[in-house]
Amino acid sequence: MSRNKTLSALVEDLRGVAFLLLCVTLAALAVNQMRKNPLPLVSLSDNGMATTSAMHFPSEGTGRNQVETNRAMGSHLTLAEFQDFLAEKRGHVLDARSGAVYRLGHIPGALSLPRENFESAYARIQDLLETDKDRPLAVYCNSRSCTDSEHVRKELLSRGYSQILMFKGGWVVWSQSGLPEEKE
Repeated sequence: MSRNKTLSALVEDLRGVAFLLLCVTLAALAVNQMRKNPLPLVSLSDNGMATTSAMHFPSEGTGRNQVETNRAMGSHLTLAEFQDFLAEKRGHVLDARSGAVYRLGHIPGALSLPRENFESAYARIQDLLETDKDRPLAVYCNSRSCTDSEHVRKELLSRGYSQILMFKGGWVVWSQSGLPEEKE
């Protein structure tokens, strides 16, 4: 009988440890998401394969040379690079969030191109975008963990757009930085 009690106590202790590990993991993920620049949990390598290494971080440098490097690699823009992109009017900015969220607040000058009704939204801005398909497009959505901008990027690539940059920090990084916003 005492062997069963010992085994039962061990199982109970292991359950407690597993529960504690789960709580700590969830807390760490929540804290990471609240950071100004959350660490990526999964990223895409240059060949499009998913990796779990968080060792590659985009450069915090600014200026045209870094953006040109990012464009060539199909990489992501930092907040500073995205601000340079906007200030120098290098291309169009596309908001991949829902139309309702876009109307509540968006980056000044951004065009709404939501993932969920891409076709109809694209039809509204198609003439503007197609005047020069080689002109850079910067796409953003809500945050680093949001995948809407990636889906919009893929749709645009399939339509022949070649220079699509991603501002992965998205609306969360923009608004937390106290930068201007437009509302409709």
